[in-house]
Amino acid sequence: PVMEVGKVEGSVIHMRLDGKHQRLALGTSSGTLLVYDGLQSWTGDTSGSLPPPLASFTAHPPRPNNVDMRFGQLAKQAEIWSLCWSPCGSRIATCSEDQSTRIWDTYSWDLVTTLVGHTLAVTSVDWKEFEGGRNLIATCADDRSVRVTNGSTFDLVMVLDTRHIHGWHTLTYLSFDPQDSSPILVCTTQHGHLVAWDTSRGVGRVVTERKIHCGSIEGLTWAKSSGALATVGGDCIVHTMQIIY
Repeated sequence: PVMEVGKVEGSVIHMRLDGKHQRLALGTSSGTLLVYDGLQSWTGDTSGSLPPPLASFTAHPPRPNNVDMRFGQLAKQAEIWSLCWSPCGSRIATCSEDQSTRIWDTYSWDLVTTLVGHTLAVTSVDWKEFEGGRNLIATCADDRSVRVTNGSTFDLVMVLDTRHIHGWHTLTYLSFDPQDSSPILVCTTQHGHLVAWDTSRGVGRVVTERKIHCGSIEGLTWAKSSGALATVGGDCIVHTMQIIY
């Protein structure tokens, strides 16, 4: 690595830069959120560790009384499975094994609100502002549902269900198409399926649903300039595609 984070409690599960590529946020298996000034780090000495974080705190504490084995090691730790920055960079959303998504103010690091409703671990979160100021947060979970929330008021907008997809599965990743005018939200499953919805009318119309990998889908990313989507699976294959709506 060019730069090393240094000693971190637990392991790093997810990391993401803000929209200006100035700050780097890390979520760990211990439920800790760390935020670094990435621009300062990358323009300085690249031979050592990152400087002390701008913020480091337990965003999702464990639940010592938990005895439900569906939640892994929740009695000891509440893993941050995913995080994202708000479009303006003033907030961070973290989602966790504890079934919640928490919104943090990136100036005071106070908790703004907690999004609840999922019944199993929340595995991925994304946040997008659309043309015209429409602002949405999307989360997916092991309960096979996607919840879409207003990113300004935090009111629930819609719940999307994937139980129609054949076979036992959980949801692994989701992402909005980053093109400003696109209403597409994509989610992937542990058994290789991809589903895309058109979220423009508040009802979540399915645009496509197909099995694209022989195994779990372990990541997805978009090319903002072209709208192309790439996925990588446990079958060691990378697929690229366009979502037509």
